Amino acid sequence: MPTHLTLEEELGPKKIRDVRVRYADGSEGTKSVYGVVTLDLKSRMGNFDVLAESPGAEPLIGQTVLEEIDLVVDLRNRCLAPNPLSLDMPRIDVLQRNMKMRKQFTLEYWIDGDWYVGRLKEVPGVFSQGESLDELMDNIRDAYAMMAEEQAVLPFEGIPSHEIEIEV
Repeated sequence: MPTHLTLEEELGPKKIRDVRVRYADGSEGTKSVYGVVTLDLKSRMGNFDVLAESPGAEPLIGQTVLEEIDLVVDLRNRCLAPNPLSLDMPRIDVLQRNMKMRKQFTLEYWIDGDWYVGRLKEVPGVFSQGESLDELMDNIRDAYAMMAEEQAVLPFEGIPSHEIEIEV
C-alpha cells in the first residue's frame, strides 16, 4: 500500500510490528505490518494484517489471503475468480452455515415443592424441571434441542395443508 499517508491515517489500523522482507530481485528491507484490515473483494470478505509498501508500489495480494476468501487466479482472463471447486461459495460462508446459531429465549419458571419448573415463553410446549435453577436451565436447553431435532426430521414435504381461520 502507498505510504504517502500512513496506513493509520488512511485506513485506521494500528502498526503491529516491523518485519524483514526479501523481494524477488534478492534485495532485502524492513516493512511495517498493520492490522486488522477488512478486505472485501468480489463479494468475499476477510480480516487480515497488511504490509505497508513504498509510495507508488503495486498493491499485492498473497496466496494465503486468496485461499482464505476462496478466490483463484484465472490466468486465461487475467482476473480473480471464485474457486470453481467451492461451488461459488467462500469457505467462510460454508463454515458459518455449519455453525450452530444462538438465540435468546425467556425462561419463565416457578418453584413447585423441591423442583424448579419452567417453560420457554417463545416456544410453546418446551417445558422442563430441575432441582436447581442451573439444572432447570440445562434441562430446558436439552428439551429445546430435542424439540428442534424432532422438527427437523418430521416429513413435512408432501403433507397436505390448508389455511384455516381461528377466533382468538
